[in-house]
Amino acid sequence: NRAVANAKTQLTAAGQAGKQAFGSSALASVSSYLTGMLSLAGVVGGIFKTFRDAMALSEEMAAKQRESMPGIGPLAQLAMGDKNRMRELIKSTRESYAQGAGLTLGEAGKMQFEIASANFEKYRREIAELKATSAVPDPIGLVVGAAALETNIGPKAGGFPRITSMLMGAAGKSPGEIPNIALASAEAAGTGVFLGLSPQEIMAASAVAAKASGSPEDGGMLMKNLFEGIEGAGLQKGGLTKRATLTEYMEDIAALEATGKRDYEILGNDLRTYMGYRKLKAGLDIYKQTLGEIDSAVETDMFHSTAEMWKVSPEMIGARAERQSQAGKELAFDREGTFANLAKAVRNDLMVNMQQRQDEGEYFWKTPLRPVTEDAINAAEQWLNGPEAFVAKRGGQASAETQEMIRLTYEALRESAEFNRESAAVLNNAIEGHVKRQRAAVAGQPE
Repeated sequence: NRAVANAKTQLTAAGQAGKQAFGSSALASVSSYLTGMLSLAGVVGGIFKTFRDAMALSEEMAAKQRESMPGIGPLAQLAMGDKNRMRELIKSTRESYAQGAGLTLGEAGKMQFEIASANFEKYRREIAELKATSAVPDPIGLVVGAAALETNIGPKAGGFPRITSMLMGAAGKSPGEIPNIALASAEAAGTGVFLGLSPQEIMAASAVAAKASGSPEDGGMLMKNLFEGIEGAGLQKGGLTKRATLTEYMEDIAALEATGKRDYEILGNDLRTYMGYRKLKAGLDIYKQTLGEIDSAVETDMFHSTAEMWKVSPEMIGARAERQSQAGKELAFDREGTFANLAKAVRNDLMVNMQQRQDEGEYFWKTPLRPVTEDAINAAEQWLNGPEAFVAKRGGQASAETQEMIRLTYEALRESAEFNRESAAVLNNAIEGHVKRQRAAVAGQPE
């Protein structure tokens, strides 16, 4: 009972310290985590369930922070040494994640990297919404493909919302195909524009060829070669005349074939050129249908309307709400994860320090009864007198906020060490009493 009372007193003190430092009870949670991490299991009974709950949450948040590093770290490339820009990128990443865009913060970071790289940050909220509702399963592929199309087509593409609407129309009932269609269209876009084709025609033809060939790269290359064949051999010596649309070119080629001309005589000797022609000819009805769907998608601004479509579906509302609440919880407890990672780093350094103090290379934390001796706790407290060395070693250039978190980690660790001192005394007394009773039983004598 005395140990439990002492533990509660220590936790209360930790909570007050946290309120003074943060204006909240953040430090109490950290102290609970650290005390549980450094304490001796079973010493104070039920109080450790609270510790274990705090530890589990802190460890979950800490693990998510570590897993997110590959997605967050590359944002520094875009910041180019500008700390304010880096803060903006991280803020946008957290906002996208809070919307439900990504199963992890790192995934949201990867999406933010591509959005910022393509200069599409103006549309971040809509892109995040498309991801959160699974209307576009692969927003990164969408952004990368749209950026390539905008580069290859130029101002005629009409900007990101219009490009996305066209891609959605081209994908039809297969939104997962959007990145493939974008990739194929980007491959063919340069020669298509030079021929005078519209972005809609380029996308429709590329979508048909990509599906027929089974590969976006091959489909795009086949259309590129077809457009080159029409522009080059076809117009120069194949009997074709300048037309306004791809459908008219296809009709003219078919008419020349009806006179006995072979496709390679019209379009040149490049195998891929007339392979592209044959693919598109076989799917000409699908091409016309796809072209109509793309035009309709542009007219209805499918990009913005799709981003709002979740509001009419209870299923989507529920799934979206759950994902957002989970992300919100993780972001709310993100500070505990930071404390947990700092605490692990401090603990690891402490273990190294303690090991260096041991004679004959014996690991103090594996030696029976050694962890419960006051000598080990005294040494730990002495090492934990101040965070200056740790700050210099692990975060010398860190922000004032980060250094404050390190200082609070040390404060919580010292409180945990004091709690463990009392726990060790209780456990040592219990062990001594048990040994005394065992010896008395063996000797057949009362205690």
